[in-house]
Amino acid sequence: LYNGTGNTAAQAMGSGKEQRRTFTLSNGEVIWDLAGNIFEWTDWSLGSALASGPTTCTGAWTEFPSVSCGALAAADYMPGNPAGVVAANYNTNYGLGRLYGGAGGAALRGGAWSYGADASAFALLLFYGPSSVRTDFGFRCVYRP
Repeated sequence: LYNGTGNTAAQAMGSGKEQRRTFTLSNGEVIWDLAGNIFEWTDWSLGSALASGPTTCTGAWTEFPSVSCGALAAADYMPGNPAGVVAANYNTNYGLGRLYGGAGGAALRGGAWSYGADASAFALLLFYGPSSVRTDFGFRCVYRP
């Protein structure tokens, strides 16, 4: 449970074991397990019916700036460009993870600890189909007003 966090289960809550499991937003709200320890199923198209992701991307781990996948545009999978960072330099050095293409059609984000630098909040896995089941797949509930 605490693999790679620098903490142990013997520590009481509030003594530090939650330190690497949270991300504090600029408004002060806290998100727990943002990059989690699983890939999380995501909807490819926000605000519409559930849609499949692209199925023509190369089935290999690829750094984000090097992705070549038909009509897939960088805006479809990359975060907004923070000040001072050239979008072409986005890669695992910034903790963004990588993209793994394939013909599965499902879009998974995140990644388990065993994926190392390939995993992150922005990592994108397109290899599996929506009926695939693995112990490192999960989901995050999201409220859409």
